[in-house]
Amino acid sequence: MRRRSVAALVIVAASLGMPPSADAAFPGDDGLIAFAYETSVPGENLTQNDIYVIAADGSGRTQLTRTPFRHEFAPAWSPDGARIAFWRTKAPFGSGSIWTMAADGSDPVRLTSAVDARDPAWSPNGRRIVFTLFDGAGAPDIATMRAVDGGGRRRLTRWKSHDFEPAWSPDGTTIAFTRGFELGDVGDVWTIDLATDHATRLTSSPGYDHQVSWSPDGSLIAFERVTGAVTAKIMSIAADGTPLRQLTSGHFDADPAYAPTGDTIVFASDRQGSFFPDLWVMRSDGVDAVRVVDLPGASTGPDQQPRPG
Repeated sequence: MRRRSVAALVIVAASLGMPPSADAAFPGDDGLIAFAYETSVPGENLTQNDIYVIAADGSGRTQLTRTPFRHEFAPAWSPDGARIAFWRTKAPFGSGSIWTMAADGSDPVRLTSAVDARDPAWSPNGRRIVFTLFDGAGAPDIATMRAVDGGGRRRLTRWKSHDFEPAWSPDGTTIAFTRGFELGDVGDVWTIDLATDHATRLTSSPGYDHQVSWSPDGSLIAFERVTGAVTAKIMSIAADGTPLRQLTSGHFDADPAYAPTGDTIVFASDRQGSFFPDLWVMRSDGVDAVRVVDLPGASTGPDQQPRPG
């Protein structure tokens, strides 16, 4: 998470399979936080990531996946809180495949094969999943598929740009994502209207804007803005593009995800001198940050479970 240039970050996120995430916070009570945790593989010069869950007070940490020589990244809760979508790749890195599993880690279902698929996020009715598609036809695009079996694939973007890390709005009408280019703009936040396929640019920054997350009422989008090798901050912007607000500063703060109540945001950060990112929770206005995961390795890609109220 540290010591990376902005250019290197966009290459890593879009091409090499590092664990960025994008989410929608579906309304409900605040449940467990799912996240990816990186550990060393015994006897091997590589690491692997597995999916864990933990309560927002830091208690009850539970490992859900155990797949040697595989990474599981970017867990995303279904709108009813019953399943988790994630993507899997061989360690150290390779093509991605999208899976879902029950909230306790049982009943794994593979949704994609023969393509490189990453960054899953659910539709608000739970019937479809939006994801980043690398199919060898050019730059990555945004696509959707059925959540039950991966069928009914529909590509939403076909640009020369790199389109990735999508998140479905809570009302189901819009998808937010990051659009970057090999030359020039490394990445900004965009939305696409599903009724018209019209894409709208929300941010224009010399930094790298990515890892979008919708607030549960659909009025705000939180995202990470990378401005240097060791500096990233959490920002928020209204769904119509104004106003833009900075929520954190002075650290490498990444992977924001609104809680289902909208009161808090969980994120990854190197604050308090941690070389690898830990998970923190702050109020949605950016104050009162509290660390909830403090482990020796890297904790990334958090998403908080919606529970029926």
